Amino acid sequence: MGVQDASAAVGGIVSDDLCTEPDAKEFTLESVTAPLPGFRIRPTHSGLCLGVLGASSREWAPIRQEICDLAAPGQIFRFEPALFPARQPAGGPGP
Repeated sequence: MGVQDASAAVGGIVSDDLCTEPDAKEFTLESVTAPLPGFRIRPTHSGLCLGVLGASSREWAPIRQEICDLAAPGQIFRFEPALFPARQPAGGPGP
């Protein structure tokens, strides 16, 4: 994941595609409690905040760089652990 072309501009596109600029792939997570509990994600090269356009909750909604707004719910992200199938012990399932 990175900011395309290492853009430092508001509206810069964030993509999960190949990013050739190392600085555009580094982010700082800031823990926040308002307006919602979660994390604000800030690209280190621009100091802006990532935000979901229109604060959409739909999957694959576009993410852009935005001016940080402490009241913007579209700039707050939550992380949940991935659920993996139960692992079988070595040698496979029991008798």
